[in-house]
Amino acid sequence: MALSKQYRLKKDREFKSVFKNGKAFEANFLFIRIKPNGLKVSRFGIAAPSKIFKKAAARNAVKRTVTEALMADMDRIMPGYDVVVGFRKPPVEGSLIKNELLGILKKTKLI
Repeated sequence: MALSKQYRLKKDREFKSVFKNGKAFEANFLFIRIKPNGLKVSRFGIAAPSKIFKKAAARNAVKRTVTEALMADMDRIMPGYDVVVGFRKPPVEGSLIKNELLGILKKTKLI
């Protein structure tokens, strides 16, 4: 299941704004950039580049894994931020993605 529309970054300019003006945090496989948005909800975008994930199936799989992790903890995530989750290198398995994502969200104090 996907994030509902209110929780998604959709437009290219929204992604670019977060990349340009957002604060960066890194972990082993993941990085996130966060930027205050002034809204009552936090919105998320997932960047899974073809440079790292050669096959579309792999890109879609990691996007689904990140989305599931975000949806499971959506009620704990602080509202009012635009967040882009990106990948630095391919993870070994899906459970590592979830653990690392939760760790990095705690590091940024979004949870």
